[in-house]
Amino acid sequence: MLDLSATIFPSLFAGLALLFIAIYTLTIPGRAAAYARLIISIPAILAFWDAGFGPYDISRRVAAGPATLGFYCIMRIIDTCIVSLGDEQPPQWIIRGKAIPIPTTTWGRVVYSTDLLTAVRGNSWFPDRHWDFLPSSMAPGRFKPTSRSQFLRDRARTLVIYSITLDVLDTISKTRVWDSKLAHPVSSLPFHLHFLYSMCLCGLTFLSNSFPYTITAVICVSLGSHPDTWQPIYDSPLTTISLADFWTRRWHLTYRRIFTRAAHYPWFIASKYTSPWTANVVRIFAVFCTTTLFHLLVMYRLPVNEQFPHHFLDTTVLACFLLQPVGLLVESLIVTPLTQALPPFARDAVRRVWVWGFMLWTGSFWCDVWVRRGMCDRVEGGTNFSLIRSFNWGPLNPYVKWE
Repeated sequence: MLDLSATIFPSLFAGLALLFIAIYTLTIPGRAAAYARLIISIPAILAFWDAGFGPYDISRRVAAGPATLGFYCIMRIIDTCIVSLGDEQPPQWIIRGKAIPIPTTTWGRVVYSTDLLTAVRGNSWFPDRHWDFLPSSMAPGRFKPTSRSQFLRDRARTLVIYSITLDVLDTISKTRVWDSKLAHPVSSLPFHLHFLYSMCLCGLTFLSNSFPYTITAVICVSLGSHPDTWQPIYDSPLTTISLADFWTRRWHLTYRRIFTRAAHYPWFIASKYTSPWTANVVRIFAVFCTTTLFHLLVMYRLPVNEQFPHHFLDTTVLACFLLQPVGLLVESLIVTPLTQALPPFARDAVRRVWVWGFMLWTGSFWCDVWVRRGMCDRVEGGTNFSLIRSFNWGPLNPYVKWE
């Protein structure tokens, strides 16, 4: 395998430099700046595509990382250089509930561009402000303020818990010798095994986002970033009682901005010729179509060989994500009206059964993809080191010590 520094980093840094310049031009009014962004978008997209999906020999364990970053940055370029053409004004800082003017000095524009470049969910590096696209679920004052030392102690404990949980779930997922050539290696299992491995693999998906985010938060807060700008990436997803609540609030909001911006023009066109309800449905389907494309590309980036054959248009990926807007419609038109008259306890119980039944069903399709692409392979997939599997477990050795 090649060193990543000799592969993705040159293209990645070139693309980030172009993205920074494009964001800088947002602060400059006039058509010339808009035309400049359109020109910048071409080499920037090519650079990010090369970083994420270039023909580099990268191991299965890390290949999804550059692909995810490459796609995200491409969508940021599309947002900044193309979708922004229809905006009345660029993103603004919000201080104490009020938008402040776009900077006009060179240094002010540099600070603005740097902060917006790194504003994934709408947080700012400055504790007294946030961006106008920050979701309401992350609004200032919703979370209890914490000191730097307390934040670092809490996140250190969280990382220990994550490490142990990751080891346990990875070990459980590898106790089975998976046939990666099956179309549905997880969803075709008997119910109890289907449920067990689906929960393990969904937990690994949760940790694959939470773990690196928490490490990044610890590093940035240690270097001076304010703790309040690093709120938890998830908002108690297991407590949700609706699919709408799950996707708009509980699940991580890392890609919310780029997915909703990608749906702007479909929604805008639909709103001109249809009712607001229909336009919103179009917007939801456009968001999940973008999500589907994202996951198709990331999974397609994983190495292909005789043991792990796969193709781009994976029907299980399509099923997992394109069924989500269908579920939202069923919930809005059927589940919510039918349960509205029930007592609160019964209403919430029925809705929870609906949400988690639907998520377990559709999530198992993603688990099928995860297994077929080798992410649970004992040699190439999952974690490289396991404390559990390093112990002598006696009669359990055949299950946890297979090296």
